[in-house]
Amino acid sequence: MPKTISVAITGANGQLGQSLRSIQSQFPKLKLLFFDRSELDITNPESVTSVFNHYTFDYIVNCAAYTNVAAAEHDKEAAMLLNCSAVGHLAAAANDQNVFMVHISTDYVFDGTKLDPYLPSDKTNPINVYGKSKLLGEQLLSKQCEQYAIIRTSWVYSEFGSNFFTKVKSKADLGESLSITNEYRGCPTYAPDLAKYILDGINNENLPVGISHFTGGQVMSWYDLAKKLLPNADIKMAPNEEEPQALKRPKNSALANL
Repeated sequence: MPKTISVAITGANGQLGQSLRSIQSQFPKLKLLFFDRSELDITNPESVTSVFNHYTFDYIVNCAAYTNVAAAEHDKEAAMLLNCSAVGHLAAAANDQNVFMVHISTDYVFDGTKLDPYLPSDKTNPINVYGKSKLLGEQLLSKQCEQYAIIRTSWVYSEFGSNFFTKVKSKADLGESLSITNEYRGCPTYAPDLAKYILDGINNENLPVGISHFTGGQVMSWYDLAKKLLPNADIKMAPNEEEPQALKRPKNSALANL
């Protein structure tokens, strides 16, 4: 019998957590333990310690994150707590228990001024609170845990939860005309594909250590993605995104899959 690999998943009810749950039957060697916030509050060091003492696992995959980019601008404390401080709590516990930590990060650690897709080795320079909080989380993890993989991804969408696809589809289903910006370029990522990449890496014990990038691999705008996902919907191109004045987004945040 092959050795069972035990994997803890935080953020069980988010779209990546739900995507991991949806494909777990494809990986019989993996025993996935899903934790929502009521079971594991990663912002609470005592909750983290309790779970690590009660369960034994080989890997922990942190899918929990503060992802509302616009809200983070006026809710900096909450974004920093979940995207930075909480990552440190997990990293310290994982290091103490010799658990390999997998952490999901973002294209928004870059400023978007590069013309080509970003490499994992490129200089980071986040231009909004969300990106800064995620970068600080990366740095804290790398300092606190010896065994880790930081997977930067971008523009994650799926049928699960609230994301770009579910939002535009709900409007299209109501017969609304959609106006979608073409101002930004990036690499959309289907959450179940990211989930499979993570579980394949754990299952085969060849997940890239350190920082790597995983996306859908195709560079496009939000308008392009909407047209691809909803080819029959009434979608118009909007050149400029209506954003809060203080919010900045990277114009090109495409990631090279490395």
